[in-house]
Amino acid sequence: MRALARAAAVEPSSSLQWDDVRYFLVLAREGSLSAAARRLAVEHTTVARRADALEQSLGVRLFDRLPRGWRLTAEGNALAERAERMEQEAAGFARAAAGAGSLRGTVRISAPPTVASHIIAPNLATLRRQWPGIDL
Repeated sequence: MRALARAAAVEPSSSLQWDDVRYFLVLAREGSLSAAARRLAVEHTTVARRADALEQSLGVRLFDRLPRGWRLTAEGNALAERAERMEQEAAGFARAAAGAGSLRGTVRISAPPTVASHIIAPNLATLRRQWPGIDL
């Protein structure tokens, strides 16, 4: 558990890289370099290098390297749970950012009957496609 205390002492401004954490999670889930490499569409050496970099950055051994794959250590298991939460937060962050630039809500349009039927009505489908977050 001393290793976890060392990992907790890492400053946020340290050399911790999100991609290293992402590769760590995939390797932890897949259990082998080759399977993780296929999932990430990279070479297996890249996965190993990223795992080593994360271990060096944290000062913690995260994996036991076995003849038939990589298995999380106790410290790796504990940190994997936190990394899962980081991954979920990062996905939520990306979703929020994607929605931040879009219009949402109810729009009420009032116009004289001639304008409504000849100009607005024919363009409603285009308006809905362009701004799917609004209700007319």
